[in-house]
Amino acid sequence: MILRNITLNNYGLFRGEHKIDLTTSPGKPIVLVGGKNGSGKTTLLEALHLCIYGSAALGEKLSKDAYAALLTQKLHNSPALLIQPAFASVALAFDFADVGRLRKYEVRRSWERSSTGRITERLQVIRDGEEQSDLAPEQWGDFVRELIPPGVSRLFFFDGEKIQHLAEDSSDQMELGRSLKALLGTDLIERLQADLSIYRTRIGRSGRHASDLTGFDEVSKSIEQCEARVKGLEEQRNQTETCLAEIRASIARAEQRLAAEGGAFSRNRDAIVAKREEARARVAALEQTIRQMAQGALPFAYCHGLCAQLREGILQEEESQRLAAGRALLDRAKTRLIEDLESLSWLPNGNGMSRKSAAGIAAQIRSLVEDTHSAVIGSSRANARTEQAPLHQLSVSESRQLLQWIEQALNEVPSHVRTLATELEYEYRNLQKAEETLKRVPADDVLAPLMSELQELNKCFGEQNGKAIAESEALRTEQNRLSDLRRKLSDEAEKLNQEATDATRAKMVSKTQAALDEFRECLLHRKIQELEAAVTSCFNLLSRKTDAVKRVTINPKDFTVVLYDREGVPLPKERLSAGEKQIYAIAMLWALARTSGRPLPVIIDTPLGRLDSDHRRLLVERYFPQASHQVIVLSTDTEVDTVYFEALKPFIARSYRLEYDMADRCTSVTPGYFYQSSYETNKAPTH
Repeated sequence: MILRNITLNNYGLFRGEHKIDLTTSPGKPIVLVGGKNGSGKTTLLEALHLCIYGSAALGEKLSKDAYAALLTQKLHNSPALLIQPAFASVALAFDFADVGRLRKYEVRRSWERSSTGRITERLQVIRDGEEQSDLAPEQWGDFVRELIPPGVSRLFFFDGEKIQHLAEDSSDQMELGRSLKALLGTDLIERLQADLSIYRTRIGRSGRHASDLTGFDEVSKSIEQCEARVKGLEEQRNQTETCLAEIRASIARAEQRLAAEGGAFSRNRDAIVAKREEARARVAALEQTIRQMAQGALPFAYCHGLCAQLREGILQEEESQRLAAGRALLDRAKTRLIEDLESLSWLPNGNGMSRKSAAGIAAQIRSLVEDTHSAVIGSSRANARTEQAPLHQLSVSESRQLLQWIEQALNEVPSHVRTLATELEYEYRNLQKAEETLKRVPADDVLAPLMSELQELNKCFGEQNGKAIAESEALRTEQNRLSDLRRKLSDEAEKLNQEATDATRAKMVSKTQAALDEFRECLLHRKIQELEAAVTSCFNLLSRKTDAVKRVTINPKDFTVVLYDREGVPLPKERLSAGEKQIYAIAMLWALARTSGRPLPVIIDTPLGRLDSDHRRLLVERYFPQASHQVIVLSTDTEVDTVYFEALKPFIARSYRLEYDMADRCTSVTPGYFYQSSYETNKAPTH
């Protein structure tokens, strides 16, 4: 089977007509449809189910009134329109091989609401360009069941909720058993067995007196009563499951409304307030530090030139003071030396030198001292800076302290201030960001009704889920009791047949039933072996842990699944991580689809939302390109992001984007994915 296109007209969020080409090409089996939450991806999958199966898409027990109410809800409705649409339709075109011949089908299901509010539905089936007028709507159900049995379609058309149910439900063997029976058609065998039992009973009754049939009649009556109870419990469970599905949808919508109103901001309000106060405290501390610096050397940092001039002046004054002190010292030394020379006190007694000679020597020494003094003083003045009268009259300690402050103002303070300014700007931004975020936090009176509604829905879901578990347990008990009664009836019938006049026919019936049982067991055993190998292969392909599962076994009686690790030790499903449970569910669906041998397209809605990056990558690389000859993936932009889109691009035949208009409250279909340019889109040839 190959889907060619689907056309929606005023269906759900889709206003007007939208035709989506779904054809693929060899080597490019994927059609990628992207859309954010609430843009209509699930609506598209529901439309396909509804077009093919009609009311059966929503459960066999759905009443006509409930189905009409659902069709009314599917009519597009928008407050922006003055006149609301009263007509909607879904059309699906596909190719299907029938008795070795490829036929083109187009199924169009439309409905219209009259002025009285009554819904009228019409079904059109076109085969090879001709409308099948001889195929009544009630016959279409049987016809489509032959094409795509509903039990089989669950393995090919599924969404994230289906995966989540298989991953988390501890009683998934019931779902697995239903899927295997749908694949093998054993429901027909069971029906034939029941008919043969009735036929055998009739044979047996013909050869017994009424008094001999008491035990048989009692068992038959018990079976009828038990079958009625089973049917009632099945209806109750179906109603409860429908209610659970509605509550799940209501919870999803409530969570979306809560998110739209800023529920996430509200949940993080305390943390945001703490961040704001922390930023305020840090800003205050930094500002205080800068104020303290402003009371010290910071103002002088803005007078860089003046500080440099002051430092130069102080240094010059220090040098002038040193030179003046040196000259004064030399002057005192010269004066004392001359005085000592002139006093001739240095002349020792009795050395034979006359005072006149000594005076001459003293005069020469004095002349030499005068010349040397003049030369030294002149040289010091020539090498010194221009001498000025001292302005500041600073002591040495005051001069040193002032020079130290100038050094801080010119070098240390600017660097420290720049660091503080950078930190202050960063903290100011954090403070502004926190305050802006707090402005987006809605008031409690806005969120309170939504939170109350969500809590009530979760409470209702818990009650209904508990009810569903109890009903499933009661149904399982009654089904086991019914099986026991049928075995007892079979024993009673066997007793009757043994004494029947037409023993040959009874014997043939018994042999036929035995052959059917053997055939069913062999068929089931063979398919289970294929499925075990397929599940093991698929799980290891999709799991990030290589060879995490050595083998998988499925009990043919109760369809209990047991996984074994590398060492052959049983690995309970409960020990798997949340991501591995999701992978297990997808692997089971993939293996069932492989084992079915039916060439059907795969449609999967939001498959990656609950997986980590490693498992997402493995699904993108190994599952989507190989799941089927035609794979339609309905995804959000966060599931198939730029990285995964690039990995999928070689296998994508077509891509679309669902864009929801908040003002008009409708969705439009645009070629190309979120990260795809317009010239790259939808180049696949039409089949």
